[in-house]
Amino acid sequence: MLTRPRPLTICARCLARRHLSSTPSSPTLSTSPPPAPPPPSGCAKLTNRRLLSLHGHDATHFLQGIVTQNVRAGQTTGFYSAFLNAQGRVLHDVFIYPTTHFSSAGSGPGVGGWGKGGEEGEPSYLIEVDAEEVGRLLAHVRKYKLRAKVTARVLEVGELDVWSAWDEREKWTAHSSPSLSSINASANSSPNATTNDNGDNGTATAAITCPDPRAPGLGHRLLLPSSQTPLSVSTSHFPSQSQQHIPHERSHDHQIHPLKSYTLRRHLFGVPEGQSEIPYSTALPAESNIDYMSGIDFRKGCYVGQELTIRTHHIGVVRKRILPVQLYNDGGGLPREMRYGPEWEGGEGEDGGELIPYGANIERIGKKGRSAGKWVAGTGNVGLALCRLEIMTDVVLTEGGGSLTEGGGGDEFRVVWGGGEINRARDGSGEDVSGVGSKVGGGSNGGEEGRGQREVRVKAFVPDWHRNRGGVRDVQRDLKT
Repeated sequence: MLTRPRPLTICARCLARRHLSSTPSSPTLSTSPPPAPPPPSGCAKLTNRRLLSLHGHDATHFLQGIVTQNVRAGQTTGFYSAFLNAQGRVLHDVFIYPTTHFSSAGSGPGVGGWGKGGEEGEPSYLIEVDAEEVGRLLAHVRKYKLRAKVTARVLEVGELDVWSAWDEREKWTAHSSPSLSSINASANSSPNATTNDNGDNGTATAAITCPDPRAPGLGHRLLLPSSQTPLSVSTSHFPSQSQQHIPHERSHDHQIHPLKSYTLRRHLFGVPEGQSEIPYSTALPAESNIDYMSGIDFRKGCYVGQELTIRTHHIGVVRKRILPVQLYNDGGGLPREMRYGPEWEGGEGEDGGELIPYGANIERIGKKGRSAGKWVAGTGNVGLALCRLEIMTDVVLTEGGGSLTEGGGGDEFRVVWGGGEINRARDGSGEDVSGVGSKVGGGSNGGEEGRGQREVRVKAFVPDWHRNRGGVRDVQRDLKT
């Protein structure tokens, strides 16, 4: 008796490797509802980030030669940076937290032992990186170690958690991070015995913190023991615009939100993060906005990948950058400002941007020519895309210099993807999501139902912080050089 063959199923991750072998894997297709609009204040635990400990007598000099930012002896404030390969391509985007090394003897559970075998007071750093890439970063560090007196290891899950906290009512400023010993002491003590800024009993505790410099208002980074949350962090770590401490009662306004809320905020700001959005050994620092996000010091000395990076900065032209984009329906009118809509009709309650695979082509409607850009990532009706500036934005590149035009010429664009293979993908639970992608943008235009090409209109926006940190001014300088 003949048995009926089982239908072919291809997971989204394998499909991404087949078509985009040099690009990050496609996100898992999801049918979960999109997050609510991000609140003006709050915090989120970044479970997609891990920490690598680096310490030793040569730690500062060693890091100086392999990251894009300037690493100075005695530095106490964390910073954003990147590791590049010899060809100037991005390997990892990271936050680096200078710390004061301390002996692991007598350290508390899950907190101490970050630098086993080292001497107290020697240079020590914690490096925050994409969780899926922490092993590859460790191998990269060991590759360049040679005879340098440094030791590196990956912190276990639960030793320290990475958090993002934000409050759009405040302008947080850079400050010194406390020593690891203060974290260790607070972790070993009872929370009720810790004193707040006024010297009274409270629930505050110490934390390793760092302002997030990638975009204005993006917030603060915190490293906390797994038993703590940002709601219990000492308010002295968050100076307000008037340089006065935030009142302790204000912490009650900050609620813990899911990782999706943090991701949505990043997309609205136009900030890429991790190797799912900044492809390993493929993306260029300028195209990924690492220069605009305070991740590169163009005045520092030699480091791996410097030659191409500095040449692009001084005599090159950056024609593509990752920008925030908004999806909209045909006939809905061209968006004039970036606006997130969790009720977006094009997605019919689904995560529209998440259904679009990485690398989906963006093309100009009604005109033939080169690709206008590539889709990167999204949530609901907003996301990120690698855009050709002269085609998709009001930035015009000419031989005499860059200039701005109003409205970007009024052209409309669409992101196109599809084929039956993506429709046969399944989500992580094994549930068949065939045809889900066809909901975005109102259906398919070929072949069987749900098996043809899909498309949705897209509009790119140039954030104000791009223009303030260089933007067209840098384009003008580069073209005139």
